[in-house]
Amino acid sequence: MKDKLHKNNHRGIYYRIKTFFLVFAIFASAMAVAIIPTYIAITDNAEQTTKAEPEVVEVIEEDEPEESETNEPLSYQQ
Repeated sequence: MKDKLHKNNHRGIYYRIKTFFLVFAIFASAMAVAIIPTYIAITDNAEQTTKAEPEVVEVIEEDEPEESETNEPLSYQQ
């Protein structure tokens, strides 16, 4: 290592930083390889589930008034 430092006129910190950035680049690449396909699969699955759900429309019919809405009192005869 001493010959390499003297030959290229670099200090020891240069090689430590170079190694750190190389390891960081490998780690970041591995994370990208794992995360990007997972993200695509999740978003594609979410789009398919929203397309598969039918649109529900509630129809409320109020043609006949309910008995409780009339003003007549209720009578129970036997």
